[in-house]
Amino acid sequence: MKRLLAASILISSAVAFTASLASSASDLAACVRASQQSKDTALCTRAINDGSLDPNARVVAYSTRGNIHLRNGQLDEAVADFTEVIGLSPGSSGGYVQRALVYAQKGDIDRAFSDYNMAVRVNPRSPTPYVARGLAYLKAGNYDAAIRDYNVALTASRSPADWHYGRGVAKIKSGNPSEGNADIAEAIKRDPRIAEKMARVGVTP
Repeated sequence: MKRLLAASILISSAVAFTASLASSASDLAACVRASQQSKDTALCTRAINDGSLDPNARVVAYSTRGNIHLRNGQLDEAVADFTEVIGLSPGSSGGYVQRALVYAQKGDIDRAFSDYNMAVRVNPRSPTPYVARGLAYLKAGNYDAAIRDYNVALTASRSPADWHYGRGVAKIKSGNPSEGNADIAEAIKRDPRIAEKMARVGVTP
């Protein structure tokens, strides 16, 4: 009888735990879906406050909420969330790049470049930190440094239009219009609207 009772309790606990996990996963999925359209962070906060999420899922929840805060102009809250991402996943460059973008918007350029440098250090094989830092160098007027970072990124097999465009603008501004225009032509071939998109982030030849 005791064994049957113990087994019954164990099964009930397992069912409850499984239901809790399903609820947490549902909250996280809803958080990610809502982030595409909504400015409300409530779903992400509910997922974060649920203690049953594993660290990887918490990274997704904090990162998603941080991006919503960023879109809402809540920069301090975005910094706090991306700092949590870094704490949960210190070996990944994503949190550093995201936080650097926020610091740049806050006008704290030194902290932004510190995070960009750390992103490159922790994941030197990924092109993403180089592209992000290259764009920051470009906007800061350090064209040679921007070209170096874009060169590293463009050795990757994936080379979107904005990478070519960014390097092209840097080359033009550094006094190499022939190579710069060639990069821009390649970018436009890959995405005919790339000039318009880059102008929205302040990048023009």
